Order: sequence, then structure tokens, then C-alpha cells
Amino acid sequence: MFIEDLRNDFYNVLLGNRVLLLVHYDVDAICTCKILQGLFKCDNISYTLVPVGGVAELKTAYEENNEEIKYVVLVNCGGTIDLVDILQPEEDVVFFVLDSHKPTDICNVYSDGQVRLVYKDIEENIPNFDDIFREDEDEEEEKHESGMEALEAAVERRREHRAWEERRHTLMFNYTQFSYYGKPSACVALELSWLVSRCGWVALWAGSVAAASHVALCARTPAQCLLDTDALHRRVASTQHANNDTSCRVVLEKDAWLPLYRWWSLEAALRHAPVIAPHMRLHTHAGAATLRQLLADMGFPLQQARQSYRSMDVELRHSVLSSLESCAPRHRLPVPSQAAFLLQRPHAPPQSAHDMVYAILALIEHVSQ
Repeated sequence: MFIEDLRNDFYNVLLGNRVLLLVHYDVDAICTCKILQGLFKCDNISYTLVPVGGVAELKTAYEENNEEIKYVVLVNCGGTIDLVDILQPEEDVVFFVLDSHKPTDICNVYSDGQVRLVYKDIEENIPNFDDIFREDEDEEEEKHESGMEALEAAVERRREHRAWEERRHTLMFNYTQFSYYGKPSACVALELSWLVSRCGWVALWAGSVAAASHVALCARTPAQCLLDTDALHRRVASTQHANNDTSCRVVLEKDAWLPLYRWWSLEAALRHAPVIAPHMRLHTHAGAATLRQLLADMGFPLQQARQSYRSMDVELRHSVLSSLESCAPRHRLPVPSQAAFLLQRPHAPPQSAHDMVYAILALIEHVSQ
């Protein structure tokens, strides 16, 4: 079942109880966990955190940590499987599922309350209950009928049942044939933190990184990503003017669409930029000459472009975005800039949410291996 009130039907239920927090290995789940941990710490909610990577790990984690646990929060896991059938929990155990993986398992959707889905994606075309589940009353009706009428009625019921089964099969096939991503779970957790008046820069930054992960990994279309971050944009705008110069703050600014260019050299960032490298065919022998020509048109000497971004001349560092935008039409490149979330810290260079996505992905892959 879907809950309607994030604060009363989800968060207030957890207050005063021990919670089992099961988190998947992905950027969105880690950011969601960061937001929830901040909320739990503020309200003294004790919890057990267990990372899970699959159904087997999910089942093992629940079996090893379900003692005296009545509330389980699953982040980006459990939504696409029948939790009650797989985990076999006690009747008084309640699962809160916050999962951006779609489609949601139909048994979780129509659970009697043991499985509670924190967010409903408007893009999910969930079949109606009567089209999926049906109570067979054939045996009870046959007791009140006899003779030829009973035989004809039984044949008619079997025909209707076969037609219903075919419709059900078609509906379930259309509903489950594709896997896709919904709204980032961290954006939902950010809304919860805003409702309970605990939306600081840490929660905003975690939500920004999660939203950037869906853009960087092409998990959602650009239009969907923009709609997903609408509330995040408003939260950032409302807090941007309230912060002073001595504290961290999250801002939304136009930035170059180059991965990790603040930490690499400009040449390396251009070579690995997904919006530039394929169009310039940098994987070919002629691509190196094309890249050098682009740097020359931008007015960047090779010596400057091949050293660390922080070691470049100040004037060149400040002109990266403008120079790249002016040269992009000449080389038939797509728009090399986008609106990006940046973390501004006192006495430190700004940090891009997209850069943080690649850093977290590298750590996840390194630990997994």
C-alpha cells in the first residue's frame, strides 16, 4: 500500500522504535541513507544499518537482524520483489519501502499494510486490484445448481475465467516487461526532512548528488530529471540567501559539462566528457589533432591544458566555461554547459555534485571488487 502523509504515516511511526535500515549499493541509496541518518540522529531513533546488494543479501541481512525489530526501512531495494513471500516476516513487522527501481511488485502495492510504499510515482501504470486478483466462487455456486443448468453455468464460468486470465496475463506483461527508474529516493527523503524542519545543507547536498547521479547515468530523461528536482531547486533557492559567507551552502549555477575537470587536467576532462568525446571522435587517431585544435581555438596552451586545473593560470581557469561555449558551435558540439549543483565551502574550491557522483561510484566499485 502507498502512504499518503510522509510525516505522520512514515516518520512519526518510527519515533521511539528501533529501526532496521537496509540500503542498496548505489549513489541514490547512499544519499538517501545520509539524509535518514541525520533525521534519526536528531530524534534519537536507534537503528541498525546493513548494506545489501541483492535478494540473497537482503534475505540474509533480515534474518540476522530481525530480533526485536518491528519496523524495517528499505532504501532502493525490496520494491520490485514480493517482500512478504521472500522474507517470511512475522505479522506485526512493517516494511517501509523507498525504492526508485521500477516497476513496483504488485503484491507490495496491494499489501494489507505490512508493506508500505513511501512514494508513488505518477508514471507507474499500476493495474487495478480487480484486474489482477479474483476470488473464485465456482464451488459455492455449484452447490446451489444441478442438472443441465449447472453444467451450462460451469462452462460459462470457465470461459469467463479463461478470458480473465488472458486479460490478467496481458496486463501483467505490459506492467513488468520493462525495468526503469523513478524519482530519486533522496529527493523524497529531502522532502521529509523539509517537513520536519531539519533540511540543512547536508541534506540539500545529498539530494543534489542523488539528482545528479540520475543525470550522469542517464537513468531518466532530461525532462524527467528536471521535474524530479523541481522541489530541490526551490529548497536550494530558499536557503541560498539565508546562509552567510562563513558556512557551507549549496547553490545552483551554470557549469561546464566536463567530468572532474576541477580535479584533473582540462585535456583529460575533455577526453572523457560524454557530450564532447563522441562528437569529436576522440577515440580515433584524428581525434587527438581535433582536440588540440579545440584547445587552440579556446586560447589554452597545451602546457596549461595538460597540468592540473588548480595549477592553471587564474585567468584561464575563470574562462574555461566561456571559451568552451564560444568554440562549441564552430566544432559542431552540443551545448557544453548545464545547470549544476555546487557545494561552496569557506576557504575551499567549489565542489560539483556530478564530480561527487563519479567519486562515489569509484568507491563502490573498488569496495565491491
